[in-house]
Amino acid sequence: MSGAMSSLAESEEPRVPLTGSLLGRVARYMDRHLLLHLLSFIHESGLHDRAAITKYKIKVMMSTNMIDAVIDELEHLPEDDALRQELEARDADDVDEQRQDVLDRLEYEEEVVAEMTTFFEDSSAVAELRNDHKLTVANLEAEYNITAAMVDKFYELARYKYDCGLYNECEQMLQHFLQLKQTPPERVLSAYWGRLACRLLEKMWDGAMEDVRAIRELVDTRGMAPAEQLAQRSWLLHWALFIFFNKQGGTDDLLDFFLDQSNMQTVENCCPWLLRYFIAAVVLSRRRRAAMRGVVMGEIRQVSYMYTDAFCRFMTLLFDDFDFHAAQDMLLECERVARADFFLHAHADAFMDESKKLIFETFCQVHCEVDLGDLAQRLNMTQAEAEKSMVDLVVSSTLDARIDSSANRAVIKPPMRASQQRLMDRARDLTHRSTILAQNLQRVTSEQAEYIKLFVALERARCASRGGAGAGWLDAGGRWGARRKPPCGP
Repeated sequence: MSGAMSSLAESEEPRVPLTGSLLGRVARYMDRHLLLHLLSFIHESGLHDRAAITKYKIKVMMSTNMIDAVIDELEHLPEDDALRQELEARDADDVDEQRQDVLDRLEYEEEVVAEMTTFFEDSSAVAELRNDHKLTVANLEAEYNITAAMVDKFYELARYKYDCGLYNECEQMLQHFLQLKQTPPERVLSAYWGRLACRLLEKMWDGAMEDVRAIRELVDTRGMAPAEQLAQRSWLLHWALFIFFNKQGGTDDLLDFFLDQSNMQTVENCCPWLLRYFIAAVVLSRRRRAAMRGVVMGEIRQVSYMYTDAFCRFMTLLFDDFDFHAAQDMLLECERVARADFFLHAHADAFMDESKKLIFETFCQVHCEVDLGDLAQRLNMTQAEAEKSMVDLVVSSTLDARIDSSANRAVIKPPMRASQQRLMDRARDLTHRSTILAQNLQRVTSEQAEYIKLFVALERARCASRGGAGAGWLDAGGRWGARRKPPCGP
């Protein structure tokens, strides 16, 4: 975009008051088009200054080719706003000229790559070449007169369409481009990022997940510098949030993705604020949260010197301090944060329900007797809901409890392990220790054998260099011989 609009895009961005929001941190890892979706959510929520958010959106849009979108956004600003007056004061012909420039470039570049576009429209021929491993740049140039320069133009046109907001067309072009072999590795990675962005914006969650896996594999196997790998993983973790909180079963996918060692190290070193979403996924995953408790608390402690928020404090109060009153108060703050969060707002109600159940479960696990009336009051539940939650907890877990309706309380027995179970646990522990001992012994033995071989080789070399054959000193198997002194002398 040129002219006054581009000069405004390069000026200082407005300060957006987003107290308690992660937008400022997340925005550094977001593409401009993805960032616009986050800003639209904040604008519609009404939780922040809408005029400031609108100005921020216009600044972002002015760095793209979405001219009509900029003009539409101006309608949301007050008539006396300086930015609106400045843009509206421009000659309408200038705006039409910029719009026409964009359309002319699209038309021209479509003609340049028309031959390649026609080739990919023949899906049967493309499939045949792909099956025969002949869908290469060299083969296209030899048999179809599609040059490497034309392939580059095809890729650049896809990027330009993306910048114009034509996400579906860009996604289709990049899908064709990625079928080609022998393309530069850095361009392949860039094309995967572009297609992932298009699929996120078009809400193609399954396809987007495929691109996440492809990018992850490329980052892990391309031999990048460690700093570049860390940056790529940071971006991927942020972009993948769009999938995890919109796709069916996405919270389990989030847990698997974050639990990967390289990804978790990236969170710890570069973006600890993503623990908010990891904690939310653990709470929402009823089936896995008991097993994930230790992992979550370990990560919260690991990054506590760098970052904390309501979600981290809620887990700490509940599982480290066992302060149920404070945890309940902090849960209200978590609800406020979740409803104002782009990724979590659709799961806020479910998060609150599961968090209350988590408090209920933890409270019952550390008490022998629970007053259901008092517990219901603490968790803002009715008496009937508290009794039902207790019954569900007893049925769905190994908790041994009975409800005394007359006293309106639940009596919980501490878990007892049978002697057979204790014996099995001890045997399993001894087996595990024996296995580790055998592995260590085998490692020491193999290292010792290597040292002996090295010593034998060095001794033979020393004797040979001093004129002795060494045949009587060491036998063929490398064992000590019958002679008392080496023939080469001390």
